[in-house]
Amino acid sequence: KKGVNPGASSSTSEFKLSLLEDSLTELQKFEGEMKIKSSVLSRVRIDVSSTSSLSKLKDKSSGGKFKSEFEDSSHKLQDYNECLGIEVNERKNLLEMLRQCRSYHTDKFVELQ
Repeated sequence: KKGVNPGASSSTSEFKLSLLEDSLTELQKFEGEMKIKSSVLSRVRIDVSSTSSLSKLKDKSSGGKFKSEFEDSSHKLQDYNECLGIEVNERKNLLEMLRQCRSYHTDKFVELQ
């Protein structure tokens, strides 16, 4: 995802409603992706966030399979965490755009009076 705020400007007179709409649409799509990633993460066989997962390693012969599953789970958790970071930034950007929108409309309302 972009991770930038295309609607940000130093002047509220430059605020574009279409950029806010685009940002909301993108965030909605991203939320769908996050639900999928969360679902995938909830189905992994090994909980890599807990040391109790190591107790599943019984003997040397099952070590290769355990390692493979552990690495797969680790990658899925890392991917999910990276996406959460992006989502936090996207939400911050959206909040800033909403503040700009409010300021823009407040300025326009004052101009009309």
